[in-house]
Amino acid sequence: MSAILIVDDKEENLYLLEVNLGLNGFRTSRARNGLEALEVLRKEHFDLIIADILMPVMDGFTLCRECKMDEGLKDIPFFFYTATYTDARDEEYALGLGADRFILKPQEPDVFLKLINDFLEDVQNSHFKSKEIIPVSDTVVLKEYNEVLVRKIEDKMQQTEKAEKELRKYASLLENEISEHLKSEERFRSTLDNMIEGCQIIGYDWRYLYVNKAAEKHYRRSKEELLGKMVTEVWPDLESTSLFDIEKQCMKERSVHHIESEFVFLDGTSGYFEFSIQPVPEGIFILSMDISLRKMAEERNKHLITSLENLTISVKELTSARDLSAIFQIIKKSIGTLMKADGSAFILREGDQCFYAEEEAIEPLWKGQRFPMDSCVSGWAMINKQPVIIEDIYNDARVPIDLYKSTFIRSLLMIPVNTLEPIGAIGIYWAEKHQVSFQGY
Repeated sequence: MSAILIVDDKEENLYLLEVNLGLNGFRTSRARNGLEALEVLRKEHFDLIIADILMPVMDGFTLCRECKMDEGLKDIPFFFYTATYTDARDEEYALGLGADRFILKPQEPDVFLKLINDFLEDVQNSHFKSKEIIPVSDTVVLKEYNEVLVRKIEDKMQQTEKAEKELRKYASLLENEISEHLKSEERFRSTLDNMIEGCQIIGYDWRYLYVNKAAEKHYRRSKEELLGKMVTEVWPDLESTSLFDIEKQCMKERSVHHIESEFVFLDGTSGYFEFSIQPVPEGIFILSMDISLRKMAEERNKHLITSLENLTISVKELTSARDLSAIFQIIKKSIGTLMKADGSAFILREGDQCFYAEEEAIEPLWKGQRFPMDSCVSGWAMINKQPVIIEDIYNDARVPIDLYKSTFIRSLLMIPVNTLEPIGAIGIYWAEKHQVSFQGY
């Protein structure tokens, strides 16, 4: 019986591979990252390593390199099985580390098993020869590794879209198989209980008949709080939502529906879910996927696009500005749009003095006043030729607290104008403690 070590940080991936390989005569062990895998490899003998790439602590690339540099491990065949690194250059890098196969997820079970069986048969028939790895410096390896990571970041948006399509395909396959799973109650419940998607069955009387662990997590309610209870009893406000209208339509017309919807919890907070609703003999079956993080990312992207558009407009306006007042008005508008600040100031350097030429704030500050360069934050920024970020003015020695304590300011950002030879500075102020960043988020 051949022994295979499976290395993956996701429980569902480990489970599926263990079941598939175990049912086909292989002995399997598991590890959740590269470092854990090395510990297991030095205690047991294995005929094959199957590893994901993107993992915490130690990733698959590093694990492969460590194995191929170890005299006791270098001859163990190494397969990469990944859904994240899909570029041809990723495969080239992986094979260059000494990997024997680079397989993209997902693979049909029969196809995946054939790849393993054919390979192990070649090993048994002495048709397989371990790759000879040419030693290279850590600097070269690090450079190539960084190139792979940079390329992966650039491809992230495309990969996300592809992953979403795969999820929809997977959900569609699940929907088609539901009727068959219901024929075997024990097998059906075992499958549903271990799914990463939320699953629930609601009866014709609108009572919860089944809820899996993921659905408990999604709805923040235990099985005991749901099973046997009417949907409208658990969620009093659900009847007024479009989601409940679709559930009623599915129950009545025995039709399949898909919807993305906000779901409001009893404490007033909410999350976003993708629901797939279809009829089953007991009533309706609802498959839910939490897409709250995706929705947040979409909102951040929209905000970023808006910010970039506003910044582009501001840059164009600056090129046509003819005086200090016009320049400050453009800067003020940009700061208000991009950074959501409570005030701003334009400070000019006049010898060893800081002149507060313009300001716009919720309360008056220091417009028209002058202060020594060495006794104010704007002077510090110009003297040191670098921005100043102060989250709390009461915890930073650079702040002349006597000047600030009578103002609304609690956090500030001071940016020198022309960092090579500063001619002034732009001050940005917040009335509440604010985690300041140059992006303004």
